[in-house]
Amino acid sequence: MSKKMEDILGLGPIDKERKVPGTSVVEGREYRYVSCGCDNDIAALFKKLIRKVDPPLATSGGAVNDGCKVTLPSGECYFAVSYKGDIDGWRQQIEQGAAALGLSVAKISQSGFLLDDGNEIPLSECEFQFS
Repeated sequence: MSKKMEDILGLGPIDKERKVPGTSVVEGREYRYVSCGCDNDIAALFKKLIRKVDPPLATSGGAVNDGCKVTLPSGECYFAVSYKGDIDGWRQQIEQGAAALGLSVAKISQSGFLLDDGNEIPLSECEFQFS
């Protein structure tokens, strides 16, 4: 007899569709989006971003590339990063690393995609791609 994967793992229902990182609250995890050229190697850019500030500011936890790219109506692209553990340390690591690389940082807010310059774009106007 086979059981549903949800029962085997004991985690409750498994979502069939991916959610845009940052649109739902995950306890102990925070999300940021970092600007990137639409054709950039995101994995390589993520490594540069994380390693740019040395020694690292975060004292625990980790950060991951969430495999989601956002294209704004203007054509600008951002990729999703999430982190857990030392939330403040990782936020500073991402923001300072991005600044040192000349990149912008954004986040999902209650009403849209909030850019670091204060502009906010409705999520319905953005295109999301998952890898």
